[in-house]
Amino acid sequence: MDVLIVITSIVLRNIVYLSNVVEADANTILEENIRESCLHNISNDKYWTYMRQFDNKCQNLSSPNFTRECATNIMTEIDVNINIIDNCLNQVKNGNFHIICRPT
Repeated sequence: MDVLIVITSIVLRNIVYLSNVVEADANTILEENIRESCLHNISNDKYWTYMRQFDNKCQNLSSPNFTRECATNIMTEIDVNINIIDNCLNQVKNGNFHIICRPT
């Protein structure tokens, strides 16, 4: 799947969801979108597992917890190397967008 389509889908999902349920600032939303894109680039299988768990645990309608801590807990549970994700996130924040783009 084209990475631009994945990123667009993630951004739209989070904006629609968060605008209705959770008070989160734009930086928090954007950071989560980048984190998800980094994970998708590393492991498609773990990405989908993460997304299901994130929706259940961090975006749960009854008790939303849209935080870095919630994301980190899920990544730990599904055996994702958080240092790799954080490195990718930091590189993107520093303008190295190619890190999350891979050939399709």
